[in-house]
Amino acid sequence: MNPREVLLVANVTATWPALATRVKAMMAEAPTRFTLLVPASTTSEERTLTWEESEVWHRAEVQMQRAVEQLGALGAEIEGVVGDPDPMNAVRDLLLTRRFDLLVVSTLPERRSPWIGASLPERLSRETGLDVIHVVNYEEHAPAPA
Repeated sequence: MNPREVLLVANVTATWPALATRVKAMMAEAPTRFTLLVPASTTSEERTLTWEESEVWHRAEVQMQRAVEQLGALGAEIEGVVGDPDPMNAVRDLLLTRRFDLLVVSTLPERRSPWIGASLPERLSRETGLDVIHVVNYEEHAPAPA
């Protein structure tokens, strides 16, 4: 039996405990292979400042590598990719070449998440036809800065 293929979509919260907890639970349910997609997007604070696209892409790459290491240490079979700054486009791009059984979207709480404001989990479900699990991460559980 082939493991199920799960696409994790996260940026800021890719290394936060709520996503790791969900990954562990999914591994306990069934053999699972994960792909972590980190869109190379800016924060709302950065949008008002001057920033370089290469800096944002580099930061997303570092975040992705850190999260892949953390989730891999839990025993997850995982690969990571950095994608388009727009998370919808990043998922669309990946779905052109890969098939997934399930999507997991990891966000900040509603009051801080532009992805929730843009209805990302619902839009991904409608557009892809896949089940989408929405994992909300709360600031009090944020990891210490690296």
